[in-house]
Amino acid sequence: MACIARSMDRTQTREASANPADAIEIHEVDSQRAPVRLPDVGPAILVRHMLGPYLGEADVGAPGASRLLALRAGATLIEDLQLGSRLRMARPFHAIDVVIPWSVLDIIAIQAHAAPIEGLEASSGVDLADPTIEHLIGAMLAPLGEGFFSSRPYLAHLKLALATHVAHAYGRPRPHERLARGGLAPHLLRRAQQILQSNLQSGLSLVTLAKACGLSTRHFARAFQESAGVTPHQWMTTARITAAKAMMRQTALPLAQIADLCGFSDQSHLTRVFKREEGLPPASWRRDHRQTRESCRGVGGVIGAVGPN
Repeated sequence: MACIARSMDRTQTREASANPADAIEIHEVDSQRAPVRLPDVGPAILVRHMLGPYLGEADVGAPGASRLLALRAGATLIEDLQLGSRLRMARPFHAIDVVIPWSVLDIIAIQAHAAPIEGLEASSGVDLADPTIEHLIGAMLAPLGEGFFSSRPYLAHLKLALATHVAHAYGRPRPHERLARGGLAPHLLRRAQQILQSNLQSGLSLVTLAKACGLSTRHFARAFQESAGVTPHQWMTTARITAAKAMMRQTALPLAQIADLCGFSDQSHLTRVFKREEGLPPASWRRDHRQTRESCRGVGGVIGAVGPN
């Protein structure tokens, strides 16, 4: 099964520890009656339990990755909301949606004296056929229709039971490992670098990057530099230079277009940064390193395959 990547939110973990159940959102969804709107709770997973069958197109996994989805009533799916997948279904459906912040799963791991869960073993858009989830959500249906105060304590226990089951069944908590003090956990560093690499052309603010990794901006910036040896901005600059060098070596694109594709404001910006980092202008570097046409790859392959040396 595929592993849904995650990022850990230490700040939210501390905030959620007072009452983890309050951080878990649960809604009955009937898309025939109202549009589907998922709450914005930061890094979280979606557990969608189908109350009726579904046959139709749906976006699963990466945004825009549409395919035919056939689900039975009672099917359960798990998606990582911070990766952009929100199980957008093209036809009406009836389901229970449970949104569990990663901060709650962190608390469950801490209580189990385990390391933070790095990801869930669940394939996007695939029915997990989990009887425990089916029974727990079935028990939630009645109190969902009752008054808020009468149902809240009962629902709180059910929500925590569901989150605990998901953490243990699909997260498989492992013994705690000591990490470098002050730095990012290895999986968070990889996550941050992947996000930076995917946004070379458009750029990414430090606030957005820190949020995607579930950390405060100040904490993230300090921890990233301690783990990577450079700031996020310096890491991205190096990645852009590396991508530009690959394009200059492997394509015949003009420097102005390469500058745009690699996230530089214009050709003069590329030239200035490149000369500062490499010691010579990009045109001179290109003459010395250009490959033959037979070895050229497409631009998309170049951008996706390179990173800082």
